Amino acid sequence: MPDHVHLIVGWERVPAGRPGEVWHLVGGFKADATRAARSVEPVKANQLLWQRSFDVRFITDPIRLRNALNYVAANAERAWAQRLARLRGVSTGGDGG
Repeated sequence: MPDHVHLIVGWERVPAGRPGEVWHLVGGFKADATRAARSVEPVKANQLLWQRSFDVRFITDPIRLRNALNYVAANAERAWAQRLARLRGVSTGGDGG
């Protein structure tokens, strides 16, 4: 199971009747993912699946967006390579990003 997730989200306007704060979006994502996880495998009611906090960065231009997309893709590739190495018993020296 991954130890964190990166999301790049964009919207031009908030749909009518919906809260527009980032924490609502993150909270909804965490709730949906938790329900999905519990439907696949039993999880104790008091078992935490998410940390309480999250980091938000606002991407304000196309270059920063490209850099963020590249980082997220490279991070996922590195994490999978490290996981496969651990399964094979090989040390990579990284933390998965």
